[in-house]
Amino acid sequence: MLNQKYKKSMVIHITDGAANCGLPLGEAVNYCLNNHIEVFTIGCGCTRQTKKFLRESFPPGRLYFMQDINYLADGLEQLFKRKILEYA
Repeated sequence: MLNQKYKKSMVIHITDGAANCGLPLGEAVNYCLNNHIEVFTIGCGCTRQTKKFLRESFPPGRLYFMQDINYLADGLEQLFKRKILEYA
């Protein structure tokens, strides 16, 4: 649906990395990558195990970990800086 509405699409995924029901994370990431939807993840309050899982699920440079939600603005800033520097 994003591709129909916008020429460039981006999803920012904020997670604690814990399993939930629904579409498996790997399938969702692959869908985005195959449909030219940029996907970035901010991990919040992740354990060592969930950090490892997320690192294995996302392409390099698309993942930022923060200690808690109070660092959300910093996490978004880091992701946007990376994105801007890609085009520089």
